[in-house]
Amino acid sequence: MRPRFRNMLRYLVLTPVIAAAAALVTTPAMAAASFNVPFNFTVGGKACPAGHYQLDRDVFHNLMTLTSKDGKESFTWLAQPNDAKPTDTRAVLRFEGQNQQYVLSAVRYGVVKSPNLNKTHRLEHYQMASIQAE
Repeated sequence: MRPRFRNMLRYLVLTPVIAAAAALVTTPAMAAASFNVPFNFTVGGKACPAGHYQLDRDVFHNLMTLTSKDGKESFTWLAQPNDAKPTDTRAVLRFEGQNQQYVLSAVRYGVVKSPNLNKTHRLEHYQMASIQAE
């Protein structure tokens, strides 16, 4: 191969690779929000202690993951579109409870939400509690 042709071929191959890598670097794959949950709660029947939790949103894979600060508890859901405005960036954990026993019922993060997380029967006299990100 001639050196000139080899250089041109190298540029044709490397330019799209460099452009794709630059796009990945400038686009955030994850967004995160922190919460301080002041009470014990359950998620899918699993008990979780009160404390600090982080909600991560993976925009490439359309997932949301709630993780305890110590990393011992972690839950992941497929994100679904919700009725929020495109500019809404709020992160909210919604709980249902009765007699100081709370169940995580929904997670919202901007324009996406979790599926209904409280699969048990709804309580007749329950309290709602919503916690927004810090």
